[in-house]
Amino acid sequence: MSYDLLLYTPVAQGTPAFVAEITHQTSNWRRSTKLQGGYWQGTFTFQGTRQELQRWFYERLGYHVAERTNGVVTWEGMIYEMDLTTAEVTRRRSLDAMTNSVLIRRVDYEGHNRPHATYANTQSQGRYGRRDDVATIHMGQAPDAPTMGNRILKEAAWPWARPVTVRKGGADSLTVTVCGYAFAANWRYIYNYHTPKVRPGGGDDLAQIAIPAFLKEIADSYLTQFLTWTDDAASRTNTLTVLHNITSDIRAWDWLQEQVALGDTAYAPWRLWVGAGRRLHYGAVSLTPALYLRDGGLYSSIAGHEAINPRNVQPCVVRDLQYSRERAEYGGMLTDARDILIDEVSVDADDTLNMHTSDATESDIANALEAARQAQTEWLHDYWDKASEADRARRKAEWERTHPPTERFPG
Repeated sequence: MSYDLLLYTPVAQGTPAFVAEITHQTSNWRRSTKLQGGYWQGTFTFQGTRQELQRWFYERLGYHVAERTNGVVTWEGMIYEMDLTTAEVTRRRSLDAMTNSVLIRRVDYEGHNRPHATYANTQSQGRYGRRDDVATIHMGQAPDAPTMGNRILKEAAWPWARPVTVRKGGADSLTVTVCGYAFAANWRYIYNYHTPKVRPGGGDDLAQIAIPAFLKEIADSYLTQFLTWTDDAASRTNTLTVLHNITSDIRAWDWLQEQVALGDTAYAPWRLWVGAGRRLHYGAVSLTPALYLRDGGLYSSIAGHEAINPRNVQPCVVRDLQYSRERAEYGGMLTDARDILIDEVSVDADDTLNMHTSDATESDIANALEAARQAQTEWLHDYWDKASEADRARRKAEWERTHPPTERFPG
């Protein structure tokens, strides 16, 4: 094997401590890395006695797994789900089935959502990390908020073993799914998020913020239990702005992806991904070829003599030197027909590399940007329809003091 698989204690319990090398106790290791998300998902079969399989099943959920190639981390994630088959019954433990923090919203008689209270199981959070959910009850209907919140926690605060299948015959087995830490970013809900007052005298509901700054703000506020935002100059060059506001409950990773999909003012694609050390990166997608395909191998340069190790390959633009046509379609995102934007790479246990192309196009990105701008315009129109004449006049004067003459007042 060209790699080592190492097991560590859960990140949720602090800095991971080394537990064991598990390379030779596993088989069929396969893992993938995505352009959007970075280290994504891996699976392996753990080999051992029934007692060893059961111990893993009940103790190792949430543990940190790292793949090292030549001493360098080339993939990492947490044990997210396990299927244990013994005595002809398959049982599953999954972090997707866990909720250890729940916000109860009450809907009043006019249909307005009102936050009531958050209920939590701190013991579960200390073991696995905080995983949010939101539940709604209607005023005047049973159950009340404490009953609902505590009932959900009693059922879902711990990832109990659940039967999946029953079949005759077959040997004992343990299938392990490992997920990158982008999955954990969706454990947190963004709710009750209000725009900070950034202008003299208020006016925060009209404030705009550059996408990179907003992404960092949310990452620093919600994702620090597993991820660290990487703030560099390149990540801050996107000047596209959005309203500094989140108006509805939404899972953090879903919201982050919505902003990333907007690209920038030139309709260029951007990406958000988790790399080694659980660091969260944001940057423009490079459309310059990073790898070259020829003679059945991938090389870091046109004249390279040694093919790159498949475990070091990341999603990027690959130029196929064996493809005869060079000219691309006019106005396309890629200017050379030989270029391929790889959205996902996966590597099997035998170092077989699989590459999958991106489904996103420049028109998709432009449409997403236009949809976001239209939504903001509709929101502003609705706001100004309800605003008083004095309020409009005050806001306009404030806008003209703080913006150049070339920027039209949105009211």
